[in-house]
Amino acid sequence: MMKNTTYLLFSFFLFGIFACGDSDTSSGSSTADTTVLEEKDDGSVSRIWKLKEIDRTGFPEEDNPLKYKERKMRSKGYYISLFSDNTGTIIEHSECEKFEWTMDEGSNKIVFKNKLKYTSFRELEVVRKDGKTQLVARVPNAGTLTLEPYSKTAQYIEEDPFHPKNNLWRFRKMDKESSKELTAKADNYLQHVRYLFKARIDNPGRRFSTVNSSGVLNIYDGGIGVTEKSKISEDWYSYFYSKEEAIEAWKVVRKRIGRNTLRAKREGDWIEANYEVLVQKLDSQTD
Repeated sequence: MMKNTTYLLFSFFLFGIFACGDSDTSSGSSTADTTVLEEKDDGSVSRIWKLKEIDRTGFPEEDNPLKYKERKMRSKGYYISLFSDNTGTIIEHSECEKFEWTMDEGSNKIVFKNKLKYTSFRELEVVRKDGKTQLVARVPNAGTLTLEPYSKTAQYIEEDPFHPKNNLWRFRKMDKESSKELTAKADNYLQHVRYLFKARIDNPGRRFSTVNSSGVLNIYDGGIGVTEKSKISEDWYSYFYSKEEAIEAWKVVRKRIGRNTLRAKREGDWIEANYEVLVQKLDSQTD
C-alpha cells in the first residue's frame, strides 16, 4: 500500500513539473498551455495572424530559404500583427521586423510601405477559404505562406505585446548604446512581458507564451525571477551590439525585479497572480 501511494504521489509531482514546463528551454520560462477559446472570424485584417501552412510546391529545393526555415517557423511560431494605426510587426522567435501598411481595396492586398530587412515579400493577399479569412504571402522563388487568425489585438493597441512600441528591445543597433539607451531597452522588454500577461487576462482566447519573447525572465506557476548571468541565452545577446551591453541591460532587469524570485499567490489564475506581482514591483520603481 505504501509503495503504491508513493508511486501516485511521484506521478502527480512529475505531472506538475511538465504541466508548468517550457518548450523554450533557453530562457527557462513557462509558456503555459492555457485554455484558448476560438476567436470569431469577423473578416477584419487588424489582428494577430499565425502561420498555418507553408507550400513549396513547384519551387526549387536547392537554396530555398523556406526549406531551411520551415522547421523553426513551425516549432517556434511565426506571427504577423496588423494594428489599426497601420503599423505592424513580423515576429519569428527572436527576430522582429516592424512596418507600416496600407490596404489596397482594388486588389484586396495589404501592402507594406517600407522595405524589410529579413522579409522578402512586400504584400499580403486577403483571401476567403472555407468561409474563413486568411492571408497569403508569396515569397519570391521559394513558395507561399498562409496565415490564419490567431487573436484580436488588445483593446488599446499600444498595450498589445506585439505592437512595435513594445518590441524596441529586440532591435540591435550597429554601434554602441549609452547606459540610458540600455536602460530604456531593458524597461521596454519588461513592458513587453507585462503586456503579455495583460493580453491573456483581457482576452481569454489569447494564449500566454514566452517562446517568441526570449529574454532574461524565468516565469513560473507562482513566481517570476531573473535568469542567472551564466545562463543568459544567445537570443538575449543577439539584441545588443556587444556582450557587455547585453549584461548591462540584464543588470537593469535584475535591479527592477530583484535578486530573488517574486512570489505570487498560488490561489486562482496563476497568470493574473504573476501579473499583479510584476505590476506591483515595476510600478514601485523610482528611477
